Amino acid sequence: MREYGHGGDIYGQKNILDFSASLNPVGMPYEIVDAVMRSARECSPYPDPQMRRLMEAASGRLNVPAEYLVFGNGASDLIYRICLGLRPKRALIEEPAFSEYEKGLELAGCEIFHHFQTKENGFETDTDSLIRSITDIKPDLIFTGCPSNPAGTVMSKQDLIQICDSAKKANSTVVIDRSFIHFVEGNDEFFFNAETIERDNVILLDSMTKIFAMAGLRLGYMISGNSETCRKVENVMQPWPVSRPAEEAGIAAFSVGPEFFAKTKRYVAKERTFLAESLKALGMEVFGSEANYLFFRSPSDISGLSERGIILRNCGNYRSLDESYHRAAVRTHEENEALINALKDILREKEEAHD
Repeated sequence: MREYGHGGDIYGQKNILDFSASLNPVGMPYEIVDAVMRSARECSPYPDPQMRRLMEAASGRLNVPAEYLVFGNGASDLIYRICLGLRPKRALIEEPAFSEYEKGLELAGCEIFHHFQTKENGFETDTDSLIRSITDIKPDLIFTGCPSNPAGTVMSKQDLIQICDSAKKANSTVVIDRSFIHFVEGNDEFFFNAETIERDNVILLDSMTKIFAMAGLRLGYMISGNSETCRKVENVMQPWPVSRPAEEAGIAAFSVGPEFFAKTKRYVAKERTFLAESLKALGMEVFGSEANYLFFRSPSDISGLSERGIILRNCGNYRSLDESYHRAAVRTHEENEALINALKDILREKEEAHD
């Protein structure tokens, strides 16, 4: 079996409190729940291979022509299809980063370079340094996250534009993974669409599973102002990349009103602050995430959490990180308290054992 290095694997244990998968603690909107329930009666035919209704709903909500949209079985599916469709010879990943970028590039037979965010800089992007790497390496493809994963740092729109325009001069295509942007305060619901359409060397990647808490349905999309890029990505997909329930969920998701996003941002911001302050009080080194997860470093071994039915995302398999780094989803207040209390118990037991 393929080694699984991500969060969300709750199926081998019972009564799990899962902080390893960063999903919306507010939950799935009722519009999506209803749409998925209705779709169960309509699953006998094959799904629409052109996804016509989904494309229409997305195009209207995102204000993006349908020819610049590609949907897939989650953002991870699209990462592989981007790599296999564009077949870059040289690529650059801003690290630490989601491991599927590198796996997709390896599958495409690509030479891979890495540009590292540093602990000293709070794992924030050094825009000038990244641009120098792009200018020197001249990669065909660049992967960067906004917010980054696992750190949760966010580049300004101005910095993103500067990076994309510098990449254009190097004949590089930039993939901006914005899978968690909808949790970030101060940004519009849908971010960077117009700037993407204006630039034929930018791909905007988005996951619908995080913000709408529907990871089990698998749905993501990409935007590119280059229709040829979209066709290359489409050409490496299966005939039915989106199931009927996922398509109906997506159509419903694009009808969800702004109050859902506002409520989500308020709740996540409040609980993220609580969780960050509580972790710091326990001696953890917490970094400045703006997403629905916190990235922190523990000076002590906290692996005993799993024995208490709590899963964190250990970040030891990210490049440049070790086993002391962790990512914790922002969940409900009661669940966040349960995590903190479990950590207190572990640290107290280790202190008593040391004494």
